[in-house]
Amino acid sequence: MTPRHAEIRALAAVLTAVLVVALGCASSDRLLKVARTAPVPQERRDAMLHLRGRVRPDMREGVEAVLLTDGDPATRALAAQALGDLADPAAAPALRRSLDGETYALVRQRALEALVRLPNVPVAADLREVLAADRSDEVRAAAVRLSASALDVSAATPLLLAALEDSSALVRIEAQRSLRKLTGLDAPPDRARWEEALKAQQAQTTR
Repeated sequence: MTPRHAEIRALAAVLTAVLVVALGCASSDRLLKVARTAPVPQERRDAMLHLRGRVRPDMREGVEAVLLTDGDPATRALAAQALGDLADPAAAPALRRSLDGETYALVRQRALEALVRLPNVPVAADLREVLAADRSDEVRAAAVRLSASALDVSAATPLLLAALEDSSALVRIEAQRSLRKLTGLDAPPDRARWEEALKAQQAQTTR
């Protein structure tokens, strides 16, 4: 690296630090404007990052626009998280649109996590759809974890049993772990074995 290149890199680092400090002190409205209009993806990401926990209900539609239209997947993922932080049930349609149309797995996962956090929004059907159809092993594994944490035992158990037949070992092992936590039982990541264990547990409790 030449001295000139080192100088340019040092200057860039200083400018980035100044931008981060400025964004940290900016108002929520200013941050949202940067997140929606800044030409540089990193600036939009930084703005969305600093908006976490600061989004007001009247800003929801603006954050949804970032989630659904921004060209940078990291920015879209941060927008999904911000909507989860907001915990406004009105954000459910936008999060579901992201789940259906998003090409990047991380953004779909963040959208699903945010959707589950919304109060008074039924999510069993969304989790079932993700487990059945999402093409990412990581997203399906996240859906398993969320099923165990967000649904009651009677709703979660069928989804977890179905996940034991997933093509991905990652998903099957996550389903096994979740069933262990949910039921207190232990069995291999095999649906038939778990169904036997659950039947035996039910028989004991009904005696």
